[in-house]
Amino acid sequence: MIVAYGTASIRGAAKYENGVPRISTVNVALFWPDGKRELMWSPVDVRGNFLLEGIPAGSYWLELRAYSPEFQRMVRARKQVQVADSEAIDVTLMLDLSAAPAKTGP
Repeated sequence: MIVAYGTASIRGAAKYENGVPRISTVNVALFWPDGKRELMWSPVDVRGNFLLEGIPAGSYWLELRAYSPEFQRMVRARKQVQVADSEAIDVTLMLDLSAAPAKTGP
């Protein structure tokens, strides 16, 4: 088990191209630098906003994901982010719902 706690936060907005997902299927996840191990996740609200708190300083991958009934799978968008102790950063992630795009990053 990995236990980590920090004082940084990431607040953000999810934007969508070519459609609007059912909100119950949308969330964001924060991954460790290797891009494989998930540190935490948060739902995205009906306005497209999300908040992740208690993040240790460091570099991470932030992933927006939504289930696409059309493709019968998750559609994802990733962005690399860096946070410092006690820092709050704002991030916007764009998800194209017209196709299942290839994942960027690890």
